[in-house]
Amino acid sequence: MVQANIEEKIIKTLKEDLEFQVDFEDISKDETFIKLGLDSLSYVKLIVLLEEKFGIEFDDSLLNSNEATMQDIIEFIVRTDSSEEDLN
Repeated sequence: MVQANIEEKIIKTLKEDLEFQVDFEDISKDETFIKLGLDSLSYVKLIVLLEEKFGIEFDDSLLNSNEATMQDIIEFIVRTDSSEEDLN
């Protein structure tokens, strides 16, 4: 899966499902979700929604991290998607 598509799905989830209002065009993918203003409960909700949308399960390290960035999540999804393709 292409990183840009993953990023679009994450942003769509933040905006539509969590009603998170941030202009993502002005934000670095290396900014943590907490620094962007997402509280820890909303972050957990985001992870659960993304697990459902992508059909994956995130590592506990990402689930419990206050330092996770958009790039961290994108890279994890890409790695997981690649691993599943290797199994098929």
